[in-house]
Amino acid sequence: MSDYLPNKVLIEILSKLPVISLLQFRCVCKSWCSLISTPSFITSHLNHSTTTFNLILLRQYSHRKERFSLHFNNQTFPIFLDLKCPSLARFKYYFRIVGSCNGLLCLIDDYFGYTNTIILWNPSIHRSLTLHVPRVTSESTSPFMCIHGFGLDLIKNDFKVVRISYLGSENGFKVPPQVEIYAVGDRSWRDFDGVVPRFGMVNYFWSQAYLNGKVHWVSYKLINPVTRGCFLLFFDSGNEVFGEIELPLSLVHEFPRNMLTTIVGESLSVL
Repeated sequence: MSDYLPNKVLIEILSKLPVISLLQFRCVCKSWCSLISTPSFITSHLNHSTTTFNLILLRQYSHRKERFSLHFNNQTFPIFLDLKCPSLARFKYYFRIVGSCNGLLCLIDDYFGYTNTIILWNPSIHRSLTLHVPRVTSESTSPFMCIHGFGLDLIKNDFKVVRISYLGSENGFKVPPQVEIYAVGDRSWRDFDGVVPRFGMVNYFWSQAYLNGKVHWVSYKLINPVTRGCFLLFFDSGNEVFGEIELPLSLVHEFPRNMLTTIVGESLSVL
């Protein structure tokens, strides 16, 4: 039947259906399955969503088992849905939620060690993608640390993961770091060929916040040998450029490990 429907009409119809129906319709044919899995359709479906309540994603770790669930955002915190976790075959420690965007989660197993396991997971359609191993890893150089970011390229409507890797030196870590980008549409990593500013980040305790096509982290620069100044570093996923946002003076000299970035409502926040 879809052969007789223009693609725009088909997208309009499918984007108004509940997620449960979409899961079933993925089995209709390969073209529908491919369509429902694209970033553009996911965005269209979110824009048509009529859900008016807020949900909170809860991640629990116990006895080397990961559990993810959605809960209503109220005082009793009742469960809305248990999520089926993707296969974690290369799981070693436990997973960090790097970030979320348009219903897609980015998970990485990098707490207190590196396995180079990065997973993009869409709980709504029970699909996940394990990314290829990046070029720069802890096995290729030591000491080593890396920071990740995840967001949507608003120009190409494609999800991207940015990986910021610090290589060891006699005095700690080299700056600027090396940067790699993974685009879901390309299914591959590539070296970032733009300008990388000289900045530092805190290993293991970093956080990111995605807003309006940009990924943000708390970062710092050395003002002099004994003083550091903090700021917000951002990466524009569409134009693929780094930029900086000044912090209030009361936070400039705060220890970066004591701060994290998040989104409150529709605003970028530092806690």
